[in-house]
Amino acid sequence: RITESGAIFNAWSDEPWINEGAAVRVSLVAFTMQCYPKAQLNGERVSEIYADLTGQASTALAYDLTNAIRLLENVNVCFLGAKKGGSFDIPGDLARSWITLPNPHGKPNIEVLRPWVNGTDIVR
Repeated sequence: RITESGAIFNAWSDEPWINEGAAVRVSLVAFTMQCYPKAQLNGERVSEIYADLTGQASTALAYDLTNAIRLLENVNVCFLGAKKGGSFDIPGDLARSWITLPNPHGKPNIEVLRPWVNGTDIVR
């Protein structure tokens, strides 16, 4: 909503929380309701900062993906697959030992313990 009626002129998209011991990341945003031509994103000059806190460098081509729309041609053809929501990684040896353990509901743990593979794992 900020970028609909104003402009983000300074932003840090992914910063550590200042309190020691907290595993928290924050975004810092400064915005104005007026035109502000000198925008900075993560300390770098950009021509514009988009609502998702990405930006267009003044010398590079970038796309504002916050304006992306679904293509009707892709309905029932493509989908967003599994998306990892956090860093819940279990070493393989530990996962294999959990698979053999019993459950109160009697179902096998293999139903919820699965290997996680993404594109990076395939191209390595």
